[in-house]
Amino acid sequence: MGEGPEGLSRRDVVKAERGRSDLDHLRERSRREMQFDEARAAVISDGLTAIVRDAGRFRKGMTLGGHTCGVWQRRWKANGASFGFDVHMIAFVIRRGRRTVAAGEIQVFRPGGFVDFDDFIFCCDEESVEANGIAELLRKHWSRSDRDRLVAWGDVVWFKRLFVESSGGRVPWPAMVESILGNIGLEAALMVLEAVPLVFNKTYGGYGAQRRWSAALMRLYARDLGVQCFAGEAGKRGWMWRVWGDAPAPRSALRAKARAV
Repeated sequence: MGEGPEGLSRRDVVKAERGRSDLDHLRERSRREMQFDEARAAVISDGLTAIVRDAGRFRKGMTLGGHTCGVWQRRWKANGASFGFDVHMIAFVIRRGRRTVAAGEIQVFRPGGFVDFDDFIFCCDEESVEANGIAELLRKHWSRSDRDRLVAWGDVVWFKRLFVESSGGRVPWPAMVESILGNIGLEAALMVLEAVPLVFNKTYGGYGAQRRWSAALMRLYARDLGVQCFAGEAGKRGWMWRVWGDAPAPRSALRAKARAV
């Protein structure tokens, strides 16, 4: 076997080059992951700031475990009440001392008169493209009669977004969200949310990483909010649901319950 520079064998040279290559790779990976963590922190920080800025003055809510929850709410008639729904936007901020550790937004569609599912579609169309997706969920997963009953006699609650600082320790946001929903006075209601991460690491894992993060969020929301996954493609995309009172469940849940009897 021949020798390399400074009397090293070729095997030693190859091992040294591989070690250098691995070290460079680890350094590059560490640099990219640091950039990703910084970007994620920036997204969460911007989200917290946006909610606080948009909400203006919060009224003090409940205090739990050294955390104080401030709540802000406004209500408006959808398109001048022509569609018969009151739309409530609820923003909340959770602070530990002076530090904001979590924030979120909840939107509630409450019937203000004689309405049906077609009115709900028009109302969502006026609100946003995202809200229109809520109407599409109802169209695909509830029967026509159940859709009409749900929007005519109950509330549709859309948990729009949640920001929690990962460095903030354990934040009792589930209990505070339950308190907020309880204060709304939900009797018959459906809540929907989409369990998707704000950002995910495209460099390492790509789409597979996003799926794993979404799955982790779905387990978290199922445990802390009592929501369930939709059947089919909607569930794979992270959409989840929960009903209160006598609000009808999705068709798939009703079929599963019938089979279990």
